[in-house]
This record gives sequence, C-alpha cells and structure tokens, in this order.
Amino acid sequence: MSRRENVADETLAGAVAGIASRMASAPFDVLKIRMQLSTSAVTFSSVGGPGSAGELVALAGQIARREGVLAFWSGNMPALCLYAAYSAVQFGCFGTLKRALEHELPSPFLVGLCAGAGAGALATVATFPLDVLRTRGAALGLRRDEHTLARACMLAARSPVSTARDLYRGMSPALAQIMPLMGLNFALYEVLRSVAPTESLSALGAYGAASGIASKLVVYPLDLAKKRLQMQGVHVCNEARARTGVAKLPTYRNLAHCLADVCRVEGVPGLFRGVLPGLLKAAPASGASFLTFEAVRRFLHAGSPPADPRVRRLLPSEDGSR
Repeated sequence: MSRRENVADETLAGAVAGIASRMASAPFDVLKIRMQLSTSAVTFSSVGGPGSAGELVALAGQIARREGVLAFWSGNMPALCLYAAYSAVQFGCFGTLKRALEHELPSPFLVGLCAGAGAGALATVATFPLDVLRTRGAALGLRRDEHTLARACMLAARSPVSTARDLYRGMSPALAQIMPLMGLNFALYEVLRSVAPTESLSALGAYGAASGIASKLVVYPLDLAKKRLQMQGVHVCNEARARTGVAKLPTYRNLAHCLADVCRVEGVPGLFRGVLPGLLKAAPASGASFLTFEAVRRFLHAGSPPADPRVRRLLPSEDGSR
C-alpha cells in the first residue's frame, strides 16, 4: 500500500471515528458547556452546590423538563460536521507526522506527544468556525416547540457571526488547549499500546478512554476559557437565559484576562466548572474515537498487507497483536 493510500485510509477512518465520538458524547458536551457559561462562585467541597455532581444531575433534569430530551443534542449538526472534519484532518496528519518522527525521537511517548500536538493544531485551525457554531448552538438550546435537532443549528446560525474574526473567536486558547491536550492524548495512547499485552479493539477503546480522561483534566481550564471567549459578542435574550441558565458573561480582553477574571470572581475552583461532565464526555469520546478509527482502518486494510515494513509495524494484525 502506498503512503498516499495509507493517508487516505487514515483520513476516512478518522472521519468515521469523529462521528462515532460525537454521538457517544453529545449529552455530556451540552451539560459541560452550560456549566462552563455559568459564573456563580464555585467550591470543590460544596455538595449539591455549584460545580458538584448534584448540580450536574439538577441541570440534566432541568434541560429535559424545559427543553425536551432532544436539547441534549443542541448544536448537533455543526458538531457532527466539526467532529468528522476535525477527526479526519487530525488522524490523517497524525499518521503522517508519526511516520516522519518515529525514527527521529527515542520513545513512543515523545513521538505521540509531538505528532499529536501538531495534528491537533492543524485540525483546529481547519475546523474552528464549526466549533464556534457548536458552542453557540449548545449554549442557546431548544424551546419545547423546537423539536428538531436542525433547530439547534439554526439557533446557532442566527447568532451574530458576521465576520471572519467572529468565526475565530477563542482561537488562542483553543490552540493553547488543543496542542497539549492532543499531544498528551496520543502520547499516553501510544505508551499504553506499546506496553499492553493485547491490541484487541476493546483494549484499544479502553486505552483511548484512559488517555482522554488524563489529558482532559490537565488542560481543562483552557477549555473553559475557550468556550467563554467563543460566546463574546453573542446576545442571549432574557427568555433564553432563564431557560438555559447561561450567565451574562463579562467582556474578556484575551485568554490571560479571562483566566484571571474567573479566578477573581469565581475562585480557582471556577477554572474547573463543568469538569465532571467534561471528564464523563472525554471517556466515551476518546474511547469511541480510537476504537472506531482502528476498526475502520483494519477493515480498509483487510487482505492487503503493506509492503513497507515501517508501515506494517504501524498497523495491528487481525488478531490484535503487533
């Protein structure tokens, strides 16, 4: 199999993996974004208070009652496009960068870290406008008379996205977040693959879930800042605020100002607002992404082993061994 064919297969497998990842994690994504866009004070010890598991359960029940179950897929159309496009670019670039770096760096961790960071940055720049629409659609939500998922996309499209600058709001924290996030995600995944005794699909999904949780926790404050910057300039009417609980956010000058203001107003724990649904989202999203990617890639490569031994080593065999 030629290198061009290999990249094409990785890109296609990545797109399918992105769709699977989104469908597995969409409800947690909506809960996370709603909690991130609230601004009340947070304490780690407040049982049933802001930022707790009790708030998560209460918010889920409130959304279901006021907006209907479909609201958990608010913004799903731009999100599906985002995840498919992002994952296609990311996995395609990661495979190329990994093959270029594997003989230059001494360990699977460093190869995964550098290739993952580069692939994540390229995919973010290519798909960022869809991420802005996804965030706004999830934040604005659905009323009970808006029964279709397409309405969530229309709500996002009606928000004031009128210039190229609007479509790239929050790019700085997005890149600051995504490079260490995906670098750590791929690095931990590669290390687990290199030391684990099996590469069955279920094991690969578990490695992906574990690496997704660990990397998400490390960079979570940057994700919160990105979401708040993406909502700058968006007018949310009083009816929508009452229905969704989204706060009227301060005006942030940049990433550093956003992080400092959150610490000042909400306390340091405010940087981790919504971390519980964020981690609950990261596990199925990352696990489903890696599992689906490997399953699709194995299907595409079935019956056609690569001639290049370097490529052969990158592909797990049909029985899950290397």
